[in-house]
Amino acid sequence: MLGTAVVLVVAIARAAAGPVAVVGGDASADASAVALDSSAGPCSGVVVAPRVVLTAAHCLGADGVVHVGAAAPWVETVAIVASHRHRAWRPGASAYDLALVRLASAVTAPPRAPRATDAATLTAVEVIGYGRRRADDPASLGVRTAATLTIVDRDAALLYTAATGPAFTCAGDSGAPALDVDGAIAALVVAGDAGCAGPSRLARVDRERAWIAEVVAAWDGPCAADGACGAGCARDPDCEPCALDGACHAGCAAPDLDCPLGPGPGASCADDLACESRRCVVAPDDPTTRYCSAPCGVASDCPAPFDACVAQACGYAGPTPGRLGSPCAADATCASGICDRGLAVCAVACGVDDACPATQACASTGQGPLCRPASGGCALGGGGGGGLLALALALGLALRARRSFRSSTGRRAGRLASRVGAPRGHDPAGEGVATRPLQLRARAASAARAARRRSRTAPRRRRG
Repeated sequence: MLGTAVVLVVAIARAAAGPVAVVGGDASADASAVALDSSAGPCSGVVVAPRVVLTAAHCLGADGVVHVGAAAPWVETVAIVASHRHRAWRPGASAYDLALVRLASAVTAPPRAPRATDAATLTAVEVIGYGRRRADDPASLGVRTAATLTIVDRDAALLYTAATGPAFTCAGDSGAPALDVDGAIAALVVAGDAGCAGPSRLARVDRERAWIAEVVAAWDGPCAADGACGAGCARDPDCEPCALDGACHAGCAAPDLDCPLGPGPGASCADDLACESRRCVVAPDDPTTRYCSAPCGVASDCPAPFDACVAQACGYAGPTPGRLGSPCAADATCASGICDRGLAVCAVACGVDDACPATQACASTGQGPLCRPASGGCALGGGGGGGLLALALALGLALRARRSFRSSTGRRAGRLASRVGAPRGHDPAGEGVATRPLQLRARAASAARAARRRSRTAPRRRRG
């Protein structure tokens, strides 16, 4: 928390001679603006529901109250019983310096709604706050004052006001609403010049409508936290674990506001639940890279670092940063978390079960097995490599086929010889495939025939 809030708009005019004269804004009758007091210091705010006030995140202290009215004595003072800072805000930063506080009871001040269209088109806003009307006089704060500020620059989170005035914000104006011409809340004052004579920074509210609506629903209305589960309520904190109930639940279809902010646009992800946006997409130029995206209709809908809308998802107009094969100097610059130090490009690990993408092969490196461009040479198996092994298998199959062919040729030659009178086992083609057992059987048959001839020509003997 910041000890001193930076707040409202006052004009400072310098006379040609003499002391500085302070010219502030005009008194405002807008009852939707309120004053806050807490251990963090005096601030401003705006009512968005009977029991909910929108203010700056750095304005929240250990306790606090909200004052309704133009100045003391106040019309009513109500205690703050709960608060919720924007999860993207970081102490000391101006971006997303937004918070909602829940009141002990409803106030009579009329609520205002956030701007429904893009605030980046605004050129001026009306700021209503309770900050100092004289920069050097702490006692001058606490009076509701309005002034018009010119917008000279903007980004996804902030609007920036002119440094030339004629009005400026001062201490006590943090959390003051910046309204468009229709009276909708476009932004909140969150920082300004320490001397109350320079530009201010306004945190955009137009992009936070969904966040505000969810918190308001949990704190005020028929589905609010009241100890009873309301019938027909989609996110009643009394019965829905993913609603704003003070406990973080993982795996919710929509982010649980009780949980820390999830990975944002462009962060690496494995699935939708890993992203705050609940949208994890595959990079169109690298199937191994996935990043957190966001839905879009046109490129201007997309937050940084995106600059293109592809198939209704935010992405990159050029090559995907950190994609496989892109130049790198450190692991952190790669979507895979691995920078191949030998080639100075982003890579992915590989091994027996991890296949490499097409045109790459698993190679042994000083960082372990990594996928590298398949440009020849030895490679490890399991990822598009195995060149020597494949060659050995091919040669083995060729030799086996040759032996099978020669064996079948010999058998066919033997059958042919038996039909034309050649000795069985003789190879008419002269390829030497005769076998020793066939020759021995032929000789034995010839000897048997000679013995029978001798027995027929020998003298007969009479028996007994």
